[in-house]
Amino acid sequence: MTPTDLQKIAAEARALSTRRAESTARITTAIIDTLRAEGRTFEIEYTWRHAQRTTRSGRRVPGRVDVAIIDPDTGEPVVFIEIDSANKAWSLHKLATAAQRGIRAIWLRHGGHPPSGTIPDGVTVIHVP
Repeated sequence: MTPTDLQKIAAEARALSTRRAESTARITTAIIDTLRAEGRTFEIEYTWRHAQRTTRSGRRVPGRVDVAIIDPDTGEPVVFIEIDSANKAWSLHKLATAAQRGIRAIWLRHGGHPPSGTIPDGVTVIHVP
């Protein structure tokens, strides 16, 4: 699945809804359906222990990545896809740590303006207005 494929899938799914949360859910479902049709191994809400944040109570929790494409031979993630309707520093942090470890990191942003700020090296941004 190429970034162009992702952009097309996301644009088609986004066109079906104007509400952010619904658009995110539709985009996620469309990506999952495509991965299934391609016979790919993937995981939804993949637990990424290399990116942790601290909760208000002081507890450390691992990050969760919206979609992880898994190498069927190794069982390791090879692509992470975060799907957001807003600029989320936490999403970028998760993707940056993945990119540093050789995982292809894709931030699929939908709605509004393109992402602002510095995009870490190794993170591909796909914006769907």
